[in-house]
Amino acid sequence: MPIREQRQEIATTMAFSAGNTVPLLNGLPRNLPLTRIMAVLEGRLTISGQATSGAFFPEAPSTLIRRFQISGTKATGGGSDTLINIRGEEAHRLTQFYESYIPVGVSLAALPGVGGTAFPTPLTQASANGSFDFRCYYELPLSYRFASIQDEVASVTDPSIYSQPDLSVSFGTGQANLLDSTFAGTTALSAFGSATGTPSVRFYRYNPLASKLPIGRMRVFHSSRRLTVGVTPGATFADTKITDIQPGRFIRALMFRQYNENAAVSGQMDATGAAPATSGALIGDNSNPGIYRWRLKLNGYEIARMFQPDLQEDSRQQFDFDALMPQGYSLLDFAARGFVSGTGLDTRGYAAVGTRLELNGDALSLAANAVMDLCQIEHELVAQ
Repeated sequence: MPIREQRQEIATTMAFSAGNTVPLLNGLPRNLPLTRIMAVLEGRLTISGQATSGAFFPEAPSTLIRRFQISGTKATGGGSDTLINIRGEEAHRLTQFYESYIPVGVSLAALPGVGGTAFPTPLTQASANGSFDFRCYYELPLSYRFASIQDEVASVTDPSIYSQPDLSVSFGTGQANLLDSTFAGTTALSAFGSATGTPSVRFYRYNPLASKLPIGRMRVFHSSRRLTVGVTPGATFADTKITDIQPGRFIRALMFRQYNENAAVSGQMDATGAAPATSGALIGDNSNPGIYRWRLKLNGYEIARMFQPDLQEDSRQQFDFDALMPQGYSLLDFAARGFVSGTGLDTRGYAAVGTRLELNGDALSLAANAVMDLCQIEHELVAQ
């Protein structure tokens, strides 16, 4: 059972700024402990003067935010922490995994505002002019979600240890993040339910209510990086190293996101094929292109090995997730039944030179635009 939280809207709203990274004015409040931040992107896409239809991207409208980052410099010295550094799409999907529900956004359209219609389902063709409203929810976890109560409490973040905890959002450019390049016509972005203004992001902070909680004993990190797998290590391979994984902390989970990358936008899942378009996600099941078996090795010793579809099914069972996993995603979770501290992969003793923590895999028919995001979810213990 999770701890009870107080929900407070952060008064500052962030306006969409095409192609720019925007910091939250005055940063995150420091006066109360934090379990998570909820971000809500909302706006309207207006299509007019259409000459050729195009497909909405598989993960639109979450694709309008390219990256979230939360970081802070320790007030007493000792450097800085980057607690969250993940793509917008990953934050939206993690919301779905951690909370075991379908958040409004990619898989579920919001009710439209005045004069608008619901945002189209991903991969549908933009075959008509209109005003399409969208909302998309993203959870930015600062303590462990879907974990035992002990681990959730121990990992609650005390923002007062930082001189200024900062939150920044990197925005996409607009049309290129929502519709594929076959679209020809005029688009405009405005405020939700309006023909004027700009899209915006609201933020909510969640604060644990009970006093004298033993918080701040773990510091949780969500960080992702992009890997090219279509060229290196190759198109089809078996038990081949894909990348090194950074050791030195407790690893709770690794989230894999494999897809064909859009040529115009780094890290964006493509929409491919003629109408109706198909998802650029890679299924990876030994008959479709993709990495279909994951192998995790520590100094050559295999500590995890699962087929992609089996890992997806395991994740559905682990997280009480009744819908199918989003295409291209899988989650290798070491925290069985939510007990992170007891069952997480402890790599603290493996940070020395010569230690190898490697992700290997088996793949079929990868192309040059086949890439993968590896999101590492981990924690370190804080000295008391």
